Amino acid sequence: MEKKNKNNRVDRNGVKKSMTFWDYIGDGCGQGGLNLIMSLSGQVSYFYTEKVGVAAATVSIVLIIAKIIDAFTDLPMGRIIDKSRNPKGKCRPWFLRMALPFLISIVLLFTVPKGVGAAVQLAYLLLTNILLTALVYTAVSVPYSVLPVLRTKSSEERSMIQVSRSIFSYLFGAIISLSVIPVTNMLGGTQLAWIKYGAVVGIAGALMLLFCYKTSKETPAEELGEEPAAQEEEDVPFAQGVRMLVKNKYWIFAMVTSLVYQVGFGIAGASGTYYAKYIYGNDNLVAIGGAIGMIGMLLGFVMAGPIIKKFGLVGSIRVLTVFDVTKMVVMAFFPRAFWVNSVLASLGSIFSIAGVAACNVMVNNCVEYNEYLYGVKLAGMTNSVVGFSGKVGSGIGAALVTFCLSVSGFISGAAAQPESVTYGIYAFAIYIPLAIVIIKFIFSELYRPYEKIYTDIVTGKLKKAQK
Repeated sequence: MEKKNKNNRVDRNGVKKSMTFWDYIGDGCGQGGLNLIMSLSGQVSYFYTEKVGVAAATVSIVLIIAKIIDAFTDLPMGRIIDKSRNPKGKCRPWFLRMALPFLISIVLLFTVPKGVGAAVQLAYLLLTNILLTALVYTAVSVPYSVLPVLRTKSSEERSMIQVSRSIFSYLFGAIISLSVIPVTNMLGGTQLAWIKYGAVVGIAGALMLLFCYKTSKETPAEELGEEPAAQEEEDVPFAQGVRMLVKNKYWIFAMVTSLVYQVGFGIAGASGTYYAKYIYGNDNLVAIGGAIGMIGMLLGFVMAGPIIKKFGLVGSIRVLTVFDVTKMVVMAFFPRAFWVNSVLASLGSIFSIAGVAACNVMVNNCVEYNEYLYGVKLAGMTNSVVGFSGKVGSGIGAALVTFCLSVSGFISGAAAQPESVTYGIYAFAIYIPLAIVIIKFIFSELYRPYEKIYTDIVTGKLKKAQK
């Protein structure tokens, strides 16, 4: 993260470096804004069922439909970025354009009308979720995921970018986890309290996007050691670009790894309050558990870079898998042991930040494999999967939570729940996450051969395809 001699630095593999300390800070603020909004939107399942009184089955259907629609917007957005010729860059202008819509869309998420009939209410839930995730969030997250590719070719720097982003992601995600229930309860615990809270979070998120726009300038091609035209994407038809990506097996492996990772995060974000309220017996324990988790996060912030340098991208996920499996097994035997489970989760957070960073770099680095195979980068379309994974994964995770609640007999707004709900909560808090950990491990291992040849491709030891 040196500030000086920016144009004369190379990483340990001899690849040119281009990032400075303040570049990482400005870039990280973009992630902070994104995570403020998406962490809060991850609480909508609890808000809909507990504060508005919507049936859990209805919430599950809404989230699934919204994510199905959402799934069709990321690749086209990536294509738009690949074709962009804006003098301010391919990615940066979107942070400016979407700041105000970001604020508006998060507030609308909580202004659910009451007394208007089930059909109107259902339509409102669906439209506001589509607006936030499929349109506004897509228009920010896809260019943001492409940005590292246009700033540096160094896998080491891309890893540090993702570590920096993970720090901001966890920090601002933790702010939401620690504050949303206590603050909204302090404001009265009503729908209006959630609207006020959402407005403050929306303003903060919009300001952070604007700061990212101000500071995150894309690196000129000549400073990356490329020809000036190298960042200009050829006119590859959209359908052909999709076929190219599908034939890039390492992109598929990275996409699945990233997607299941985000499903796990979606479950964690949507399930914590239910688990605290109905298993531990006090929903305010979410804040205490989050505070304990912050200890692990702080250590993870410091150790993420060294972990990735030591173990590599896939190796970091291997280490995290060991901790995740241990945590789930202990939790299965001691589901009501709040302190034990919270401490184990905190220990897992130490390696979780490195794991998240590794997943995103795996996707970033597939751009060079496209160039190796086809002679074109397809940077926007390749990295659109990062935003896709974040939104669709979190949506699937939240939908799994409400689905398990629904089939186990959860009653919205009831003071006491049937015993069967306890087992539904165990399913989405313990057993489904364990399956996700195993799937993530398998697909990251399939990616491992590419990690070994990436530097040879970047440095030209492996000849790339002719354009």
